[in-house]
Amino acid sequence: YGNKDGSIFGWFDVAENPLIFAKDDWELSIVSYAQENNIEPEFRTRVNKIEYDLDDEKYKARVTAQRPNGKCMIYEAQRVISTVASGVYNNDLIAFDPPLLYPAAEYNPMKMTNFVKIFYKFPEYFWGTGTHYIYPITSGVNSSSAILWQDLNRAELFPGSNILMLMLTEDSFLEAVAEDNVRKQNIPEDVLHKLLDPIRITFPDTFVEPCDVYHNDYHSNPNFGYGSYSNWDTGYSPYDYFNFWGAYELNEYIEPCDHNGCNKNDEWILYLSGTAMCLEEWEYVDGGWLGGEFSANLMMESLGLDIGEWETACYPDYYAEEDMTRSRRRRRHFV
Repeated sequence: YGNKDGSIFGWFDVAENPLIFAKDDWELSIVSYAQENNIEPEFRTRVNKIEYDLDDEKYKARVTAQRPNGKCMIYEAQRVISTVASGVYNNDLIAFDPPLLYPAAEYNPMKMTNFVKIFYKFPEYFWGTGTHYIYPITSGVNSSSAILWQDLNRAELFPGSNILMLMLTEDSFLEAVAEDNVRKQNIPEDVLHKLLDPIRITFPDTFVEPCDVYHNDYHSNPNFGYGSYSNWDTGYSPYDYFNFWGAYELNEYIEPCDHNGCNKNDEWILYLSGTAMCLEEWEYVDGGWLGGEFSANLMMESLGLDIGEWETACYPDYYAEEDMTRSRRRRRHFV
């Protein structure tokens, strides 16, 4: 995701909807939506603290934020929905008062990982497999580079491009480039050459050297990575997940308020939301939208607002049977 100028670029592995491209980054899309709906968002403003147990008859929460010019902004509300990336919680970048009942380090399964994408362009389509991915099996030859190679020469992507894309996770990138090169903007040429060894071994008779190589440089920015990508880490249960994010399973796994965000009166005031809490679509763009929508619906119901019948694609099994009422919906995702 992302070109050097900040543009959005991504793809799906389905011919009906293979490409996404939006110039000028996500901000343009958000601004356009805000203008159409008379919303005035604050961009480049960092949230420093969220209080969610105020002794106030009207306001139950307070958010303290800081603009780039240093000006402090304070917002008070009845409820708060936080949609920051999972990596923000994992790095304790927001202070919570009271502290989260279930801290991210011990209970949040969604751990942030950076991805480095390297695009190798070749003079010819020597691999010629037509498959979506290539997973070389190596034997002591830079095993980290064998994680994932994607064929971008396919008809639904960039036919005729002769491009293979290598995706390295943060750990495998560190293994490949060594500690001294992690924050350098350009990956050393000898490393780029060595990373191709699994492909050389897999296609010994047809392999040709690339004619060009491109890669993103997010890894060189020490402030980047809090919102890159997260996935379910080993050693965590669904109980941990809902203890941290909230009762989005409608108390199938946990008791009411046995999760983050409740005040001393057992009112759910702070909703940890966003793409990581949308169980069926985590870390997809639509997962971010659906997660926020799900939290907003629960929040409005908690305020006594009648919003009618609603559904969520984050947990579609809630609606497996048409005659199920909301209180009887059940999750089967982990079964």
